[in-house]
Amino acid sequence: MAGAALFHILVTIGMLSFGKAALAPAEIEAHGVALHLATDCVLYRAQATHLAATWLHHGPRAWLADAAPLHARLYSLSFALFSPLFGDGIGAAEPLNLLYYLLIVSLVFSLGRAAFDRRTGLAAAFTVALWPSFVLHTTQLLRDPLFMVAMLLLLRVCIGLLSQSFGVLGGVAAGAIASAAALMISQTRGAFWEVVLTLLLAASLLLLLRQVRERRVLSGNLLALALLFTAIVAITVRDCTLWPRATVPLQQQVETLLHRVNRLRYKFIHRPSGVGSNIDPEMRFGSLGELIGYAPRALSIGLFAPFPGDWVKNRSSASRQLARSISGAEMAMFYVLELLALIALWHDRRHLPAWLLFSFAIVGMAALGMTVLNVGALYRMRYVFGIAVVVLGARGADLCHCRPRRGG
Repeated sequence: MAGAALFHILVTIGMLSFGKAALAPAEIEAHGVALHLATDCVLYRAQATHLAATWLHHGPRAWLADAAPLHARLYSLSFALFSPLFGDGIGAAEPLNLLYYLLIVSLVFSLGRAAFDRRTGLAAAFTVALWPSFVLHTTQLLRDPLFMVAMLLLLRVCIGLLSQSFGVLGGVAAGAIASAAALMISQTRGAFWEVVLTLLLAASLLLLLRQVRERRVLSGNLLALALLFTAIVAITVRDCTLWPRATVPLQQQVETLLHRVNRLRYKFIHRPSGVGSNIDPEMRFGSLGELIGYAPRALSIGLFAPFPGDWVKNRSSASRQLARSISGAEMAMFYVLELLALIALWHDRRHLPAWLLFSFAIVGMAALGMTVLNVGALYRMRYVFGIAVVVLGARGADLCHCRPRRGG
């Protein structure tokens, strides 16, 4: 883990030095913000700087009264502590970003070990820790790392329900951790709430199947699930924007869902950074049938975009072409991991955690393909669901590895 931490620090120093030297100011500005890699960073850096000044000059009460998203508040605390040393850029954000990065890598290892074995966990963690675009994104000021930590934590608890047997105290602890993760997801990317609900449903059904197979009641696991379900209901009721209330007529709920999907797609159409990088920008959903009919296309986008034909398109600058080449190389590797994941799923088709990882990846990527038009944004937001593919792929690679036979 120390090696991973040093690697991340060196990448951040490199980005910051590149920006300060103004070697490519249109790509990386003086604070180390990669303008085309993560355009949201400009806004979040401004919010964090403002909140840090509010904390230092007016105190915590004024800081709390100032409206701002959760991830910007957390970055502002890092800015308040480290800006005097590293300036108002990614250097001041690095302590928090490094924590996010190490937590994500640790959770990937824990997922692989809990779902399969230690070898799978190590291989998956190593792959994620060195994935170039992921590492670059975790040097920026984004909500994605916090969202990934929360989502992976929730997924890890759900995997634990299928691979471990909790006592009462363990069930309470697991339920509390998962509930806190769910609350964090609602505060960072509430648009993925349907994915959270689907994950909870899949975990519930698979836990029921596990108990039928083992012919016993796993009281601690059921307690954890009950606590998580209670938290999910409470969060949903508190924030009606996450899901229509049960008292709303079904037709109105469908209309609300269609409106949400169309609104999310509309946001990407009018982003300047999305020009030339949007997929199916003309698509609008006027009925539930149209939404369901688009699902296979959405899944293919989530799994395979950017498509091979986009890997070598000529761009206006060498740096943009380099970025496309890197993403193309990563996608080629991701295709291999997807194939290995299918091998693992077939081999472990009676293994319940494998099916939960598969369901999480498929539902998440289909949801992205349905709502996120811009390839760059989709690429970044797919990391958390891609990690499930990486874990399955690491398992598949281990199964394909030719081990020497004993005794002969």
